[in-house]
Amino acid sequence: MRKLHSFVVMLTLTLIASFCLTQQAVAQNLNYVERLVKTGKISNNAISKSSQLIVVLQSKNNYRKANLHTYEKTNGKWNRVMTVYDVNLGKNGMARNNSKKEGDGKTPEGLFGISSAFGKKNDVGAKLPFYELSGNQYVWVSDETSKLYNTIVNDKKGEFRNSKNEILNDYAEDLYKYAIVVDYNMNPAVKGKGSAIFIHVQRGKDKPTAGCVSLSQMKMVELLKWLNPSKKPCIYMGKL
Repeated sequence: MRKLHSFVVMLTLTLIASFCLTQQAVAQNLNYVERLVKTGKISNNAISKSSQLIVVLQSKNNYRKANLHTYEKTNGKWNRVMTVYDVNLGKNGMARNNSKKEGDGKTPEGLFGISSAFGKKNDVGAKLPFYELSGNQYVWVSDETSKLYNTIVNDKKGEFRNSKNEILNDYAEDLYKYAIVVDYNMNPAVKGKGSAIFIHVQRGKDKPTAGCVSLSQMKMVELLKWLNPSKKPCIYMGKL
């Protein structure tokens, strides 16, 4: 009887220990913000004024894929919100160590602000400043020789409608039905370091981008509804 009792006690303790370790591992995996700060990928100072953070972590098995995590800061602590999203990256993966170049097909690595969005129509209640494509002639300037490099222009006169720039209205597919602007290479923009980095609707589940982050329209709408400019949202893209 004693042997049976001892066995039950040992089994119970083992299960409890296993559960605790599992819960600890889950907590560590979910709190990527703390891990990124600990490893020096981002600094506490850089995100001190923000209370919303998107974390895009490149897959270890597929350089064109990543997982997108959303965090919100409450009482000084970062907590995960919403579910994990599967997203697509640039066709050539990520540009490490500030190596991003115009037209290289890579998603830039680093921490960046998020301050605006655009799309065919703001019919989802996006809180970010929103550029409506419908009824306008918005162009994203990617021409390295232009003084307006890496900015959005309502090109009513057709001055920027050429192959060097991205004519946002001309996409027949829903690629830019909704898009969030990543404040990469802005204020000031360094010519040749890359332009037009967005989070936008995907062409297909496993189709890479020209350097942006893409995801399903449903998830895109969730992000737009969540992001709040008063919380100074940021995005980190890279690896742990």
